[in-house]
Amino acid sequence: MAAADKQAGGPTSDALDRAEAIALCRQLAGVSFPWDITRSLELALLKTFCVPTISVLLVAELLRHGPDSPADFLYVLSTFVAAASLGWQRLRPPRGPRWSGSQRRIGLTGGIASGKSSVAALLGQRGWPVLDADRYAREALAPGSAGERAVLEHWGALVEARPPAPSGPALDRAALGRIVFADAAERRWLEALVHPLVRQRFAAELEHLAAEPVVVLMIPLLFEAGLEALCSEVWLVDCDEEQQLQRLMARNGLSEAEARERIAAQWPMARKRSLADRLIDNRGPAEELAAAVKLSP
Repeated sequence: MAAADKQAGGPTSDALDRAEAIALCRQLAGVSFPWDITRSLELALLKTFCVPTISVLLVAELLRHGPDSPADFLYVLSTFVAAASLGWQRLRPPRGPRWSGSQRRIGLTGGIASGKSSVAALLGQRGWPVLDADRYAREALAPGSAGERAVLEHWGALVEARPPAPSGPALDRAALGRIVFADAAERRWLEALVHPLVRQRFAAELEHLAAEPVVVLMIPLLFEAGLEALCSEVWLVDCDEEQQLQRLMARNGLSEAEARERIAAQWPMARKRSLADRLIDNRGPAEELAAAVKLSP
């Protein structure tokens, strides 16, 4: 029967087996590796994951194209080979722009409770001025300020201190913190109010300190707020998330759930590490931190 089919120009058993194999490959690819996801992953993995992970995409493309369509598969194969030629290293995402003026401006950042203030104090001992974004943010909401009035108007009694002050409503910062760390939309509203005021303070202070050879800008949300362009270099005070959690609970008297909310409100340390120019390890005791800072020119 197979011979008759072949003589009649019909499909052979081998051809049918091949067609079924190709169809199965493409079916598996569609289920396990949808085309749009796979294609976007090809680029994403090159930027964010170690090269061995890209080998998964080789399997995806082999399944998708089967044994008779190698051309497009060569795209993934070429990216794999190119990345492997870099030494199987983690490929870094592009960093933001940097300050290029004559003054050295060190952007000091990190996660909440990672030890930024400790590093800032050590750098201050060198005689370097330290500009503190957190202090400017607090001053933006100081009693009687336009910022405090805006917050009181926005949230009303929810953020008013009790008992009321004789001079009128005052801001309960703890109540404000509970609101904004629990609700991303409310946090964005507050940041839209405070961040421009902080930027104005930085601009004024940097102008005042223009003659200083080195200035430290301590900015917890440096990457999140896109302030890399203020800095000629960025130092990240690094530690593990569990250390952040324990330090934050002890420092601020927070529950574990409250502390996790505050940590989650910032970018994870893993994301920030690849964007920094220098990592300051603060996983050990204070003596080790001081030594690490001393080694940083």
